[in-house]
Amino acid sequence: MVPDGWAFTGDDDNVQFEIADGGYAYVSSVDVAYLAESAGAPVDAPLADVDAAYWTLLDAIGGRLEAQDSRAGWAASWGDTDQGRRWHALLEDGVAMTVDLPTEAWDAHGRAWVEGLRSN
Repeated sequence: MVPDGWAFTGDDDNVQFEIADGGYAYVSSVDVAYLAESAGAPVDAPLADVDAAYWTLLDAIGGRLEAQDSRAGWAASWGDTDQGRRWHALLEDGVAMTVDLPTEAWDAHGRAWVEGLRSN
């Protein structure tokens, strides 16, 4: 069930929610080694380093890493882009989640998405 005001699209590898008020949430499969290499990190870099390097790929949209949290098998980060706030989580088994939200007022929602992914 999709909440009122939200739109949903998806296939075998990706799920996207368009959130009322201009936010987006994406969950997708990702090749962690390829992401590391694309971001300039060693292919075998720790997940937290790959997640931090991910933000260097966001330079074109004003990506600014604010904070990061990592635990065994999981790394998450958040910060700002030119479009608003971004929350990003990366699991070592190749699942990535990105939540783009319009303002800091949505931070509790971003945190809930990240924590939900980590706990599942």
